[in-house]
Amino acid sequence: MLQEAKTLTEKAWKDRKLLKNSDTKDAIQKVIELLDKGNVRVAEPSCAGEWLVNEWIKKAVILYPLVIQENQTNSSYKIPVKDGDFAPNVVVKYGSYIDKKVTLMPSYINIGAHIESGSVIDVGVTVNSCAQIGKNVHLSENVVIGGVLGPPQAPPVIIENGCFISTNCLLLGGIYVQEESIIGPNVIISNSTEIIDITDNKAIKTEGVIPPRSIVIAGNYSKKFPAGTFQVPCALIIGERTESSDLKSSLEEAIKTYKLGI
Repeated sequence: MLQEAKTLTEKAWKDRKLLKNSDTKDAIQKVIELLDKGNVRVAEPSCAGEWLVNEWIKKAVILYPLVIQENQTNSSYKIPVKDGDFAPNVVVKYGSYIDKKVTLMPSYINIGAHIESGSVIDVGVTVNSCAQIGKNVHLSENVVIGGVLGPPQAPPVIIENGCFISTNCLLLGGIYVQEESIIGPNVIISNSTEIIDITDNKAIKTEGVIPPRSIVIAGNYSKKFPAGTFQVPCALIIGERTESSDLKSSLEEAIKTYKLGI
């Protein structure tokens, strides 16, 4: 059945006229239902530990609003809200998976998102389309996890198990935060943001990936432009989470060690 749904979705992706067919609409709706129950995911870890994007499922997510439109007599095609006994001011869209052991404060979760057990989604948090949130993750107040739909092969934002994302962080564009990392307050990372490891004598620049158990804060670096040299925001890896400390004290210890005064 899943293979048939994949075939019909792929065909509809190439030819949108097929969305008028009942078998195509049923197939796409079935995929979204499976996403809603957590039986399939937009992205998932392989046996080797690498994350794989299920492009055809992502295509189904993109096509789903068009299927809704085909089923309605008016032009509205808003994604419906997920069934469930959620607290007031919690908006969870159908097609997202929320484990029963997730704590949801007033927040917004969009279609395709996948949030695993033990995680805490704090007040004002937005988890956008297709983001993958692991076990025992804490997303603090006003965190925004960006959504990634197109192109279908583009990876979503991935936050692995045991991570702590501090207040007012913005993680966008397929950023991959590996397990047990701590992101300090007000950090903004997109796929073009420089991530600079300053824990050794020589700074090492990367993009797109926060290594396991990293402690990250907001920073700036000097960059030359035709009009002059300016300060550009970046993310600084300032240390590694200690085995003996919890998330909050690990962040505080790293800030004291580097005399950052924030």
